[in-house]
Amino acid sequence: MKKRTAVLCAIVAVFTAFAVSGCNKFDVSEDWAYIRDKGTMIVGYTVYDPVAYMENGELVGFEVELAKAVAEKLGIKAEFQQIDWEGKVTEINARNIDVIWNAMTITDELKEQIDITEPYMKNFTAVVKEENAAKYADKAGLKTADKIAVEAGSSGHKAVSGDAELAGVDVLECTDQIGALNEVASGTSPVAVVDGILYSSLKNKSASVVNTGKLVTTVQFAEEYFGIGVRKGSDFMEHLVGALDELKADGTYQELAAKYNLTDKLIGADGE
Repeated sequence: MKKRTAVLCAIVAVFTAFAVSGCNKFDVSEDWAYIRDKGTMIVGYTVYDPVAYMENGELVGFEVELAKAVAEKLGIKAEFQQIDWEGKVTEINARNIDVIWNAMTITDELKEQIDITEPYMKNFTAVVKEENAAKYADKAGLKTADKIAVEAGSSGHKAVSGDAELAGVDVLECTDQIGALNEVASGTSPVAVVDGILYSSLKNKSASVVNTGKLVTTVQFAEEYFGIGVRKGSDFMEHLVGALDELKADGTYQELAAKYNLTDKLIGADGE
């Protein structure tokens, strides 16, 4: 029994040593040289309209086009690798991908594992009928609404319930976000707070409730911010951010956002 235990311990020790050495097999402080020399920036993504989705057999979307533009600025090419979103940190640390770029919500937990750019997009938004846009143009206006429709238990729900400026407003809980939008379109509720990315996706579809109901966005909530992830300590971060800044300065960033109805979700496009 003791001999078998000793053998098992030895095997475990070997695998442990291999795993530790495997984690340190490359120098992240020279990540840019690695990416530049292979000539590609591999982008980890999941299908999420309108930032990355298939259209006529081609991967398109705001972040797809933006990543390609960044790569062009850096003199390399962008390649796209669909990943299991739960395994994104493992994928980037194994160098299966070079960036995580897919409307990634910035969290304290993620910041401990990878480096993340400053936020470039915010998510939750108030949606009203176009004819009521002026009335509900700010939180003071939203405060006068007799109710605000949300998906029950969603981050949008939390954004409304946790906002001190909206204390006391009646919240209409719906089974999903489409239901909340339908409440506004039908006039049952004057306002809905939903995922801004969902709104933009529906805005791109002519027959959606957003277009048939003539729904527009007004107040932007800061419940969720999006960032781009690189390996912890990677020197690629400065090159990535530098290219993004150039695209903001030459207007490409803003043009792509407008193309995908994301202008009101952007952060930093005009130095804000």
